[in-house]
Amino acid sequence: MANPSDTTTTPGIRHRRPRAGERTRGALDALQTQIAVNLQNLDAAGRDDMLQANIAELPDATGCDAAFLALISEDGRNFEPVFAGKAGFAQCTPEVLGGGRVIMVSMQIADNIEIFFNWGAASALGVVLLVLTMGILYASSRLLNLKRVLGGGRH
Repeated sequence: MANPSDTTTTPGIRHRRPRAGERTRGALDALQTQIAVNLQNLDAAGRDDMLQANIAELPDATGCDAAFLALISEDGRNFEPVFAGKAGFAQCTPEVLGGGRVIMVSMQIADNIEIFFNWGAASALGVVLLVLTMGILYASSRLLNLKRVLGGGRH
């Protein structure tokens, strides 16, 4: 959730100012221009590398998780190469999993460090999380024959 100082509100519309390191709308326009120029100067030899580089830039510039480009064969029956790019932090984050209503342990650890500057509490929670994870893995390995489930043993 954005800090109140990061947002400006007009009736019915909420705008968030970009944070440090985020690209602004101007950067997206510049990227679109760069991609257009690259496509106009596309040569057969460097086609794949150029397209992959352009697609890799799109997610971070647009704020989306991923972008892809699928080239279709001339007869329209097959996909030729598919180029994909994902944002640096495009994964299922605890904030997404909790829906913004549930505080997960990893979120509390991050808050203890980033907001409260309480490294002791963050490290203690980290150790608790590690011990709980190891306990769950140990208990599941005792209850289930993991070698057989994972294909490691012959029975």
